[in-house]
Amino acid sequence: MAKRTDIEPEFTTKVRIHPTDKAGYRISRREPLPMESLAKSLVHSLRIEEQIDREAIFDAWKEVSGAREYTISCEWFNSTLAVGLSSSIVRSRLTPRRDELLLKINEALFRNPLFSAKGADPCPVKHLILR
Repeated sequence: MAKRTDIEPEFTTKVRIHPTDKAGYRISRREPLPMESLAKSLVHSLRIEEQIDREAIFDAWKEVSGAREYTISCEWFNSTLAVGLSSSIVRSRLTPRRDELLLKINEALFRNPLFSAKGADPCPVKHLILR
């Protein structure tokens, strides 16, 4: 079988082969990186950390509260999460559970690998306003 010599050089890869101690050769490669670190470096290089954090906080609210379908608006400013609800009944049931919801929201944020404000403050969301 003849070797193909018409392959474009840009489509061929150069592999460095190093002799090893025992059986033949080994191919050297770059070390693999975990997807989590690649995603963090991409978010940092695109400078979208604040937007990702904001969406992570809103997603944590929807996951923890159970009031996804009643949530009209979410705003986050100065460590305060303000949530607009369409049902006064849901608001009255969530109001006594505010401290529990804050704790669960912060726990959900720290489980999120893309949330970048972890080192800044142990509690990213300190206050919850239900309106």
